[in-house]
Amino acid sequence: MQNMVIAKKMPKAKQDNLLQQALQLEAYSAHAMGEQKAKIIYIAIVIAALLSVGTIAAHLLEGWDWIDSAYFATMTLTTVGYGDFVPTHQATRLFIIFYALGGVATLLYGLTAIAKYYVERREAKFYHQWSKMSNIGGSHNPIPDISPHKK
Repeated sequence: MQNMVIAKKMPKAKQDNLLQQALQLEAYSAHAMGEQKAKIIYIAIVIAALLSVGTIAAHLLEGWDWIDSAYFATMTLTTVGYGDFVPTHQATRLFIIFYALGGVATLLYGLTAIAKYYVERREAKFYHQWSKMSNIGGSHNPIPDISPHKK
C-alpha cells in the first residue's frame, strides 16, 4: 500500500452518478453497435452490387471477358486505375463517370462506418471495464505510484 497514491475521495453521490452514466453509455453503445453492424452489412452488399454492375457494364459495353471486367470495375472503384484497361466506347466512358463518382463515395462512406464501429466498440469496452472497477477501495482512482522519484 506504500506505493499507492489514492485520489481524493469523491462524494458517494458523485461516484454513483458517474457509475450510472457509464452504465447508460454502455447500454447505448451496445444498441448503437448493433445498428452499425447492420449498416456495415448493408454497405458491403451495396459495394458488392456496385462491383457486379461495373463488371456487367464493362463486359457488355466493351466486350471484355469477365475477369478483365471485374478487374476494371475494382480498379475504378478503388481509384487505382493502372491504365492497362481503357474504355474505348463513349457509352462506357459516360457510364464510368457516374459509376466512379457514386462508387467512390459509397466506398468512403463504408470505410467511415467501419472505422466508427471499431472506435465505438473499443470505447464501449473501456467504459465497461471502468464501470467494473469504479468502486475499488471506496475510491474511483487507486493509482499506482510508478514515478522513479520517491517523494
